[in-house]
Amino acid sequence: MTSADLITQATGFLGYGLLLGATLARRRLWLLAIDASGGAVLILHWALLGAAAGVSMNALYTGVDLAGISPYSRRGRIALAAAVPIAVILMVIFWTGPADLLAGAGLLFAIASRASRGQVQLRFIAMIGCIPWGLFGLVHGSIAQVSFSAVYFVAMGVSIVRLRRGTWHPKASADDHGILPADGTR
Repeated sequence: MTSADLITQATGFLGYGLLLGATLARRRLWLLAIDASGGAVLILHWALLGAAAGVSMNALYTGVDLAGISPYSRRGRIALAAAVPIAVILMVIFWTGPADLLAGAGLLFAIASRASRGQVQLRFIAMIGCIPWGLFGLVHGSIAQVSFSAVYFVAMGVSIVRLRRGTWHPKASADDHGILPADGTR
């Protein structure tokens, strides 16, 4: 592995480290800010790998974070829905081959999970989104993406099991008023 390859992979691990760190944020604003920082680093990672779809899909997702869109408001749901045709347009503009569809699918799962109201549904959709992103990382040689996708997939699966068993209850803040409890009741 060359020093350029090491820098590329380290950049990916830094970006995904920030995404994982964002999950520890206690306030929505900090979560979105740290998540967007990770997204910005990942844009660089995908650019270093020459993966235009990775760059464009991460740029769109980072833009959603920076906009601070709340999926629980009507405006937020419209904005998330608008991200879908924007993703398609970006895919057409930056198309380099069929593997790009994996990045597009990964982004669509991420957007769908954001629009979810139930904890289990949100986590399940995010978990499934790890599959196309992991495959995209595999195709483009992103060790960081493959590693993150595997860890995140397992972590989401474990959290779903814990939610269903009632052994874990995520803390909610005022910003989370639209999320339903794991069992779907109020």
